[in-house]
Amino acid sequence: MKNAKVKTKLHQLYENIAELTKPKCTNKDGDGCRVPMQCCDPFQCEQVIAETGLARTTHPTLPLMGPNGCTAQPYQRPICAIHVCERNLWNAEFSEKYFDLREEISELEWHALK
Repeated sequence: MKNAKVKTKLHQLYENIAELTKPKCTNKDGDGCRVPMQCCDPFQCEQVIAETGLARTTHPTLPLMGPNGCTAQPYQRPICAIHVCERNLWNAEFSEKYFDLREEISELEWHALK
């Protein structure tokens, strides 16, 4: 797979895993993280800003948190995009989807390094 195709596929996979984990992170399904968005971290935001040049938001502690969530695309914040609280992995259906996506991402990331 050519580099551009790998990059496009990775962007889509990060979007997919971010969409899968978002209800858990925001606790919108009632079965998510006890503290919504606890995976968000100012240090991670600063790293993304340094790498991408994204503009800061006015959020008091999370410089990329906007009114509708993170302003960075999932592929720009891979650690945040794949994060999910361990307690969410108790759900077999969710875990299967989650780890299938993680495996696809890992394989493509490895392929991209070659």
